[in-house]
Amino acid sequence: MKRKLETVPEWGRRDPLLVQAIAFPDISVHGLVLGPDAPDEVVLDRSDLAAIEAGIERVLAFHRGSRDRRQPPGPDGADILREVLAPRVRIEVPLATEFLEEEEQLVLLKT
Repeated sequence: MKRKLETVPEWGRRDPLLVQAIAFPDISVHGLVLGPDAPDEVVLDRSDLAAIEAGIERVLAFHRGSRDRRQPPGPDGADILREVLAPRVRIEVPLATEFLEEEEQLVLLKT
């Protein structure tokens, strides 16, 4: 991730705090032992959704430690991250394809 961000000129010389976490938004995992690589501090579940900011802060605090002074990327950095990780892509469906699909549906209705 860090190497990918370093290829983006707008990112500059920021030193991001990269962390790992896992989210189970549909279930509660309290009490489940997910293994030594999944301490409770980095596991988010459905009970964390009501106060997701606190859950994210818990994950960051676990990884950051007391001496780390790196700051969040801010609004501009968040925009860059969004563009790098989830760029907007528009794929146009040709009108001929839509007509073909409609024609196939009409044929199915006739039979």
